[in-house]
Amino acid sequence: MSEQRRDLGHDVGRKPRLRKAGVYPTMTFRRTLCPHCRTKLDPGQRIHSHCIAGYAEAEGAKAERKRQKQARAAARVEKAETRRRKEAIKTIPDLIKEAQVAFNAFIRERDRAKPCICCGLPLGAGEVGGAFDCGHYRSTGSASHLRFDERNAHAQRKVCTAGVLAVL
Repeated sequence: MSEQRRDLGHDVGRKPRLRKAGVYPTMTFRRTLCPHCRTKLDPGQRIHSHCIAGYAEAEGAKAERKRQKQARAAARVEKAETRRRKEAIKTIPDLIKEAQVAFNAFIRERDRAKPCICCGLPLGAGEVGGAFDCGHYRSTGSASHLRFDERNAHAQRKVCTAGVLAVL
C-alpha cells in the first residue's frame, strides 16, 4: 500500500531517507564569512589571522555587556522583592499616612470649585504647585477620630492652612 502511495506522489516534500540507503551526508564547515570583518574566508578557515585580536576584544566587550545586563536584571528582581517585603510589613502609622494622602487628594478635588473655607477667597486652582490644601476644622492631632471625616475636612488656601493670615 505504501509503495502505491509513493507512486501516486503522496511522498512529495519529504526528505529522502539517506541513512537507510547507506548514504550519509558529509559534515562541512559552512561559514564562508569571517565573523569579525565579514569578508570571505578560505575553505577550512574559521577566522582571518589578522582578525583574531579584534574579534577577541569584541567578544570580551559583548560578554561584559551581557554580564552587566544580567546584573541589572538581578538588581531589578531584588528591588521588586524588597518592595514586596516592605509592603508586607507596613505598620499602622504607615497605612494611616497613605490613607491620609488619598483622603486629602479627594477633598482637594471635591472642593476645587468652592472658595476657601476660612477666608472665602477663591482657591486659585490654576497656580503652579497648587494654591490650596486639604485643611481640617479640628486638627488631626487633637481629634484623630475625625481625621477621615469628610465633614471635618475642606479645601483651604495654603496661607490659611498654615495659620498665617494675609492683611487684606
